[in-house]
Amino acid sequence: MTEFAPPGRRGLYGAWQSFTVTLGPLAGAGLAALPATALGEAALHERGWRLPFLPAVPMGPAALWLRLEETPSFRRVSGAEPTPAGASPPSAAATRWAIALGIDAA
Repeated sequence: MTEFAPPGRRGLYGAWQSFTVTLGPLAGAGLAALPATALGEAALHERGWRLPFLPAVPMGPAALWLRLEETPSFRRVSGAEPTPAGASPPSAAATRWAIALGIDAA
């Protein structure tokens, strides 16, 4: 998400991404709690345990669709998109060091 953020908004986009990482398990726990409280124990063990997995059916294709387009930074480095004037892709050694140090080399 931060790769697509406009200049000056990357912090907000990165914070939103971190927030949604926490929101996912909370939503999952809530979806699992609904049938556990609404159904009886016998119905839950028989077929009700499958209900919380139903929202995952559309999530797979949606996640795939979101990943079909590469980020502009990746396209620029891979050569699929021209490098802006005055900028050059980082060298392989610089990229390895940047990855090891957790720094954005692009």
